[in-house]
Amino acid sequence: MAFAGSRLPVYQTYHLKGAILMRAFNVVFLYKYQQFVHLHVKIDYLGILQASRTSIASVKHDYIYATLGHQAARKVYRHDNTQADQTKESLSPVQPDCAKRPSRVFKEASEAILTETGNLRLLSAVEQDERTIMLEGHPSWVPRWDTRKHCITLGDGLNITSNELAYNVSSGSSTLQRISVEGDVLMLRGFEFDEVASCIVSVPFERYGKNPDALDIKMSGSIHDILRRLHDISSPYTDQDAKGVTNGLATALGRTLTAGLTNWSAVQSSMFLHGPAAISDEETLDANFAAFISRSVAQRTRASQAGKGDRLQFLMDMQVVMANRQVFTTKRGFLGIGPRALREGDTCCILFGAMVPIMLRRKPNSRYVLVGESYVHGIMQGETMEAFREGKFDVADFGLD
Repeated sequence: MAFAGSRLPVYQTYHLKGAILMRAFNVVFLYKYQQFVHLHVKIDYLGILQASRTSIASVKHDYIYATLGHQAARKVYRHDNTQADQTKESLSPVQPDCAKRPSRVFKEASEAILTETGNLRLLSAVEQDERTIMLEGHPSWVPRWDTRKHCITLGDGLNITSNELAYNVSSGSSTLQRISVEGDVLMLRGFEFDEVASCIVSVPFERYGKNPDALDIKMSGSIHDILRRLHDISSPYTDQDAKGVTNGLATALGRTLTAGLTNWSAVQSSMFLHGPAAISDEETLDANFAAFISRSVAQRTRASQAGKGDRLQFLMDMQVVMANRQVFTTKRGFLGIGPRALREGDTCCILFGAMVPIMLRRKPNSRYVLVGESYVHGIMQGETMEAFREGKFDVADFGLD
């Protein structure tokens, strides 16, 4: 048994239904995922694919095909079908065929997941960098299932305080959704919320493992710089003097750097890195950040709470959340964290069916490239949906190449 983040040896095994799949697959044994699903009944096929990305398959097709024997795949692949008795109506969404290009296999699995989930959690499984975002021949909305993610997935996050998804930016939008695939284009509906004004790429959010003191040294100056930059913009987080160190700005930054949850370090050591089961506790979050500020940055914000805060817990939470991410600000003064591929001018969208804000980049053909998921402080529980219903935002259709 190994945990997420490890590289396991490759075993050779056969699919359980040899009559359907006539060849051997070089895959990592999936028994650990079967055990986990018994304990966490909410894990679906998307969760299985996310988890299996930490393993190795010598044939790219097998990142999909080797998981089809799992009980969570029953909605995308019907085991009792045979090629002889399948009709167009009964055909499973995913049909093993190693003659297909891997990109097509990944796309077919992604389409099946969109149908199964009825929402846009799939988009949070995409991780782009400056190289992959420009590649042709692979739709930007299709996760590269053969590539390990380098950051934890927020859009699948489970808040164990309420046992519900941690975020829901498009709450109440089920009747407004449009989720359809036209060729390689994913058609979605939602609205443009904001635009990226600046990316703070100088923040050194490297992973320091179990040496938080090294992270502390690196972070103290960077967080102080971010606070100073926030003072120079018009921010919705405070109506106090923008030139002073205010509790509103400090609170927004502390919660943004931890995505509004704590206990991420426990999540990091769990088997399923994609689906964080963290705790929503604003008082603890603020106290932990205040302890860090008090000691490391020497700015006594929320000094009354600093005594009971856990500076190291804040550092460990931030280390997990910020891996392969950067801080950004928007034109309306919001603060968020997004993928490293994010850049000035990218659009922050609320897509109906998405759990978190989705960052898009407009193309010359008026369609979009998916940049990735994000956390934007102050809108993660559907706050913008009320403004949308009041007519403050216009509904739009988005085509993702």
